[in-house]
Amino acid sequence: LDIARTNATTVRLSWPTNFPGFNLQRASAFDGSAPWSNHPTSPLLMGSNYTVTQPAATNQEFFRLKQP
Repeated sequence: LDIARTNATTVRLSWPTNFPGFNLQRASAFDGSAPWSNHPTSPLLMGSNYTVTQPAATNQEFFRLKQP
């Protein structure tokens, strides 16, 4: 999973298409105190990557790829 700031207000998350069937999930804490939930935006296919673009958060967010 690659996470990159595209400008001051936007973040791009991307992963290779050779990881089909994975869901992008997010949580507000990494220590298990906050539940993981599926990202509300469906990924777009851009070249050989799946990509999700979202506003940059003012608070912490954690992301992972998980197979259902």
